[in-house]
Amino acid sequence: MLKLSNWGGLVWGSILLIGGLMLMLGGLSCVGNHQSVVLLWEGFSSICHPLGFCLLVDAESCFFGSTVCLIAGSVMGFSVYYMSSEKFFYRFVGIILDFVGSMILLIFSPGLLSVFIGWDGLGVSSFLLVIYFLSDKSLNAGLLTLLSNRLGDIFLLLSVSAAWGSVGAELSSLEGSGFSLSGIMFVGIFAASLTKSAQVPFSAWLPAAMAAPTPVSALVHSSTLVTAGLYLLIRFSSGLMSSEFWSWGLWISSGTLVMASFSSLVECDMKKIVALSTLSQLGLMGMAVSMESMGAAFFHLIMHAYFKALLFMIMGYWIHQCSGYQDLRVSSISSQEFNMSTVFTLLALSSLSGVPFLSGFISKDYLLESTSMLSSVSSGSGLLMVLGCVLTVMYSGRLLASLLGFKWSGEPVSHWSEKSGVFWASLVVLSILSLSGGVWLSGYLSPVGTSLLVPKEIKLVFSLIVLGGMVLSWGFLRWESRFSSYLTSLGSLWGLSFLSFPLLGSSALYVGKMSSEIEDLWLPLASSGWIQSSFLDISGSLGVSSAKNFILFSNLPILGLSMFSGFCWFFTGQFTL
Repeated sequence: MLKLSNWGGLVWGSILLIGGLMLMLGGLSCVGNHQSVVLLWEGFSSICHPLGFCLLVDAESCFFGSTVCLIAGSVMGFSVYYMSSEKFFYRFVGIILDFVGSMILLIFSPGLLSVFIGWDGLGVSSFLLVIYFLSDKSLNAGLLTLLSNRLGDIFLLLSVSAAWGSVGAELSSLEGSGFSLSGIMFVGIFAASLTKSAQVPFSAWLPAAMAAPTPVSALVHSSTLVTAGLYLLIRFSSGLMSSEFWSWGLWISSGTLVMASFSSLVECDMKKIVALSTLSQLGLMGMAVSMESMGAAFFHLIMHAYFKALLFMIMGYWIHQCSGYQDLRVSSISSQEFNMSTVFTLLALSSLSGVPFLSGFISKDYLLESTSMLSSVSSGSGLLMVLGCVLTVMYSGRLLASLLGFKWSGEPVSHWSEKSGVFWASLVVLSILSLSGGVWLSGYLSPVGTSLLVPKEIKLVFSLIVLGGMVLSWGFLRWESRFSSYLTSLGSLWGLSFLSFPLLGSSALYVGKMSSEIEDLWLPLASSGWIQSSFLDISGSLGVSSAKNFILFSNLPILGLSMFSGFCWFFTGQFTL
């Protein structure tokens, strides 16, 4: 029998799934009619100079928003089963909804200022989700995530300030806006995308963030937060086409792809293997964006979101089945009682590897073919992309063989039933999209009217990626002990993992403590005396008189003034379609 708070999770999950299907229909309509809709609300229009807020509804925003809602709805249903014993489940649902709302705001906002609001909301909500378990490990991972993303926030804020200073208006991604990114504006957006998408040298926070609950990883660290940086570059690509910074992005993305792929071959934590797999795919999509193949990168971004979220969720099942053990060397499953779970695992890993006719194959094949036909692509970049795809097949085969007991013989240490309808219902939508979503949506997500004439030699090389990766995976599993010493030097995030050392967490806490002591000096002075005395009288009558409570609530006047300004902005404005 589900608790009341868990039923709330099911309701919100159903709402998100319905919203995702509606947005997908909206995206199909935008592609079919070759139209987009701009919604503009101008606040304070009857009082002073209007302050506008704009929403752009087009094919890209609808498809990406649909992906976020469908995955969030599936994760919400999965959380009801996965976190059934969680005491404060309603709090978890609230943070997830806050994250989804920030992501939707970022997706549908064409202006850089409104994008920054959603961007900042993503950073705060993702930090709260990473530290949800309130352990030392999650605290260090949360601080590393927060500080890395805060650095990107600073760069994005510099871009907003530079846009207002140079053109006197908000930078927009709308076609025909006439803005072009150069200098500090492009550097800010480029650096912000690197931090959010965990590219080199900001890659350490993504594997460390696996301290979060598995449903959080399935939503935040597979398809939404980590792809926000690439989506930002795709959105503002119209003003970036002549930029010389694309060559820098190509080198950085190539390094991310190779580093994450080799690190996956030596990692034994199953969640971190999937996280490093996400990092390698982000490097692959980053290379496509740097080669200015935006349509192919966006197509693979959407397809990758579906099967990677499914893979994270099924990893959560295996972790539960092994009573929380995530090390492949002690949590391998050799039982024959988990037929459906094995099928879902095989589907997700096959789509990740690019097995023909699955969603991952269609999007990855289109990405490789479209980039290979560009005149600006060197042979070295093409070989690195092929190497990354081969290594993807290798670590996927290693993970599958380890889980099913072909590498290490193990037995399940707990028996988590496969008969839960909530568990399977949460996987159905993502499984269908991972299986055939590429066939259904390829004509809508790939650029309309484009056809690729690929030479037979290149097509043959791409077709042999999976076969060659399977052969190398078999050889690696058989002689892993001989190659482990060499691969360890190529893996381990190339030394970037030192950023997750507890010294970073203790240093940040020390700085925070000093800031709190300084704040205690001026905060009572900033609030008027009657507010302080009134609050202490009320809290004293309730028996909870405390200076900490006063510090917590002394910002209520500021909050009230902000809400009053928001109401004035809304009720004195006008709507334009």
